[in-house]
Amino acid sequence: MPGSVPTLLQILQQHVSAGIPKDISETAARTRELRDALSIPRTDDNIAAASRIDLSRSQSDATLVFGPVVQPSNAPISSLIWALEDGETIPEQVRNAWPEVTLAEWQAALRFVVRLLSATEL
Repeated sequence: MPGSVPTLLQILQQHVSAGIPKDISETAARTRELRDALSIPRTDDNIAAASRIDLSRSQSDATLVFGPVVQPSNAPISSLIWALEDGETIPEQVRNAWPEVTLAEWQAALRFVVRLLSATEL
């Protein structure tokens, strides 16, 4: 649709298809596109979160990757979520909203998010 803003998923697909950026200006342009897509709908929470997200090189275990990170720590988002996956508890906020969710279901949901995010890393 002409004039429409690409969705977050479309931006991430374009990022993966394009491969590692050739230079800093390409990296900055991709980060701007990602932030724009992440901040829709334009709420204060979405805009604040988007301002902390970059596409950048980062160290994930012993591997250098290029993908979504949080700033200023430069931590890969997939690694942050992966750290939750092996937990033995469901966060209180989740338990309160979804008391019927089991630990196995919670861990499956986290695995899905980790795999989805890992697919955006180059």
